[in-house]
Order: sequence, then structure tokens, then C-alpha cells
Amino acid sequence: MAKSLKLDFQKPKARQAEQAERRPDRVGKRLLQCHLPIELSTEMRVLAARQQTSVTALMEEAIADLFTKYQHKPAR
Repeated sequence: MAKSLKLDFQKPKARQAEQAERRPDRVGKRLLQCHLPIELSTEMRVLAARQQTSVTALMEEAIADLFTKYQHKPAR
């Protein structure tokens, strides 16, 4: 017989406490992930090093370029 899963839903106060413990540079941001070919991931890190910036900064630039390409205006 399979064991039943116990679901543990956090209360809103618990979630607020977790957010308070976030790194200051991550407050108001959300993680966005995707699976990429190893070669692409490696080349992004190489490009970031050559440009003396972070992969995150390059990805933010690329997403902004996509918004421009598709004439999408972010709701900010």
C-alpha cells in the first residue's frame, strides 16, 4: 500500500517571514528557469566574463530586447 503524501501548506505569516529573510538584492524578484543546452550555458558564462558582468544582467538585457522585438510593453 502506498503511503499518502502529507501536504504542508504554509500560513501567510510563515511566507512573509521567509520573504523577510531573502537577500536584499532578490527582494521583489522572482526566479525564472529553463533548461538549456550545455554549450549555450557555457557560452553565456564566457560572454558574461568577457563583458565583466553577470549572466543575470545578460539575461535581463536579452529579455528586454525580446520585449522590444515583439512590441510588448511590460506592466510596470
